Amino acid sequence: MILKDFLAFTESMVLAMSERCSG
Repeated sequence: MILKDFLAFTESMVLAMSERCSG
């Protein structure tokens, strides 16, 4: 896996988590 792709994937996961937590 490319580091850039991994960072983009992690960022999208964090954004999704924060959106779910905030409602």
